Amino acid sequence: MDLLTSAMDAGAALAETFSKPVNTGASFTRYGTVVKNNGATLDVELCGATLAAVPMLTTCAGAQAGDRCLLTVDGPLVTVTGILANADNAHYVRYFYGNDSTNDAPGYCKYEKVGRMVTVSFGWSKTGILATLPEGVRPVIRVTGVCVIMGTNVFGQIDISPKGVIEIVSSTNNSYWGGSLTFCVA
Repeated sequence: MDLLTSAMDAGAALAETFSKPVNTGASFTRYGTVVKNNGATLDVELCGATLAAVPMLTTCAGAQAGDRCLLTVDGPLVTVTGILANADNAHYVRYFYGNDSTNDAPGYCKYEKVGRMVTVSFGWSKTGILATLPEGVRPVIRVTGVCVIMGTNVFGQIDISPKGVIEIVSSTNNSYWGGSLTFCVA
């Protein structure tokens, strides 16, 4: 089957879905896949075609391409009412260097993103730059937090720049620093 025939069949299936008469007050649900988040609306793939600028509930604002979504269809109105599964259902914790059980780095630095909140945790044996966060989990403005030398009452500072650079700032260098910092991303 060629591409034109496939497109025509998908268009016909979509047209049939939405052209059936709907009783007043009757609504039904469909599953779709997010193609693009436009800020206030989503482009959603449904029955092989893409519906552009579909309104969404505010709980769907963090939707990303590939997420499965629930659509409520009420007559000619279509609304994204929920996100069923994220495109990346893998574990959300990402290690930059080493981890708690390896010695191939001077410690560990990891982040966890849940919705728009990101938590960076670390245990590190020196001051300076630990890592750089990838795009999508970087703060909009510089964020600063407190870190400690493990087992003491000596404090330092952790900074994360809008470019994602994570840095421990202190006058003491040769100790094992630990801490975490949570912030909201755009």
